[in-house]
Amino acid sequence: MTPLALTVAHLTSPVPALLVDRVLETVLGSVVALVIVLLVRARARRRPALPG
Repeated sequence: MTPLALTVAHLTSPVPALLVDRVLETVLGSVVALVIVLLVRARARRRPALPG
């Protein structure tokens, strides 16, 4: 959905600032999500196995 939104926003508005803002928001969101996934996986690895 994001590439489509970027393309449509760029075609309808010649203002490149909007495109830059969208790209930065997408990159920032991706980095935050990646950090969260890595932290959750690292925490799950440190947890001792349940007896069973």
